[in-house]
Amino acid sequence: MTAGSRTRTFSVLLLLTLVGGVLAAVRANASDCPVSPGPVIDVTTCPVPAVPDDNEDDTDAINHAIEQIHALDGGRVYFPPGTYDAANVKHRSGVELNGPSTAILRRLPGPASLIVGHVTDHTGRTTAGSRTLTNVSNPEDFEQGAVVGIRGGAGGSNAQRTTLSAPVPAEGSPFVLANGAGFPPSTDFLKIDNEIIWYRSQNGTKNAVLQNVGRGRFATGVSPHNSGAAVRLLQRLYARVVSVSGTTVTIDRPVPQKLSSTEISVGGVNMAVTGLTLDGRPTHSTVNTFPLKYELARNVRISTATIINGEHGGVRFAHGTSESVVENSVLLNNGDPANGLGAVIWLFQGAGQNIVRNNQIGSETDASNNGIMADDRTDTASEWDGPSDGNRIEGNIIKIPRAGDNAAVAIQGSANNVVSGNEIYYMFDGVRVHKSRQGSHPLTSRLNTVSNNRLTGNVNYALTVTGVQNTIRDNAVVDSGNNCRDYTGTPPQNSWSGNTTDDGSLCPASSQLAPSSSSGGSAPLIGLGDLSL
Repeated sequence: MTAGSRTRTFSVLLLLTLVGGVLAAVRANASDCPVSPGPVIDVTTCPVPAVPDDNEDDTDAINHAIEQIHALDGGRVYFPPGTYDAANVKHRSGVELNGPSTAILRRLPGPASLIVGHVTDHTGRTTAGSRTLTNVSNPEDFEQGAVVGIRGGAGGSNAQRTTLSAPVPAEGSPFVLANGAGFPPSTDFLKIDNEIIWYRSQNGTKNAVLQNVGRGRFATGVSPHNSGAAVRLLQRLYARVVSVSGTTVTIDRPVPQKLSSTEISVGGVNMAVTGLTLDGRPTHSTVNTFPLKYELARNVRISTATIINGEHGGVRFAHGTSESVVENSVLLNNGDPANGLGAVIWLFQGAGQNIVRNNQIGSETDASNNGIMADDRTDTASEWDGPSDGNRIEGNIIKIPRAGDNAAVAIQGSANNVVSGNEIYYMFDGVRVHKSRQGSHPLTSRLNTVSNNRLTGNVNYALTVTGVQNTIRDNAVVDSGNNCRDYTGTPPQNSWSGNTTDDGSLCPASSQLAPSSSSGGSAPLIGLGDLSL
């Protein structure tokens, strides 16, 4: 049992009873599913089974099998061929969801995604500069290696910030923001100097007034603030669990902010989806549903799956999800091109060190929107925002017919990502490495590498960059509307080398490097939508 694992009270021991001189095996709990060696549970064999092809809700039956395998410290939940209807399937640590491609999990209509990583919320205390969380509620939910998101642990956001346009006394108000644009319109936390406040709503943009303000939250203390004081959106800190002792959880990095009774959310580890077909069955609503949605997760492996018809995308790794893989899978018709929203695979809000490799994304007739995104934040700022750094996007075939200003691969507000060895066809743009378009102080994309990709038939640019200190090398551009564009001026603030074009032109062309009024980021940017749900 891993350090920090909860004590399992579930038992699958057989109760042996003597009946007519013969030992008969009787299950200790009549609701238990039969368990094969592995351990493996077939969802169709449970006392209350998931029944394929009956158009009934199988969510409870699937979740029951997942909970039972999780309680056995991990194993496999198997789906025989057929169609299972479900939503909000809670994927728990150590559980593999497995079956042939003819086993289809189909999302039920409504606001919930099909499969979601399990997350629990707790409270605890932090000490500035310490790696320990104390007085943690329900510490048995914190598994070794799991990702935690600590409210306010990262202090204030550098991307979403403004100043006070009027002083605030120690016992008074109002709080007037010089610019309220991009801040959540209701119910959120701000850091002003060393005080954390909470507000219910804010009106307008210039000189926006906060309504129903609560002061000195998380025991930060109430203090006066001068006009011009920095106002920042409170931001989560992502970290990993090292160990658990009593109600103390040790994490892998220090927390810079002292907080009392703050929210600490924790996700699952070591989850897998193999072989299955996941159908997002879109209802064309504004709800952000996905076939697969993981937050605060670590070591998720999605392999040899078929992922189709996601409302806002196919796979979302978000909120610090890390060291996870999407590989050798087929992803079709994910996103909402009619409204310019979504991406087939979304590495979002602090999702780092993940791998997307050797997938088939789209087809000649595909109706997806964007391909693969490594993105830092929503249109409206959120406490979960953060750069998605250190991901690898390799060996994928991305073939999505142009839909608006879509892109095959887009890096926004993130760093140290690698885009290599991909085949890209037919998009508006092939690869974009852009600064974030969101926030009052957008984050740039820097130190990313784009290499050895083949980009064919992209309508606008094959390669376009507004970030700085990126490396773009050894890419082959064929039959594109325009080849390459660097918006950072002459000389460019990025390294370009070894790129080839079918018309023999330079990549980027010298004429494209001339300073202009658009230099610095008015290139087409992606409509991301609000993924805050």
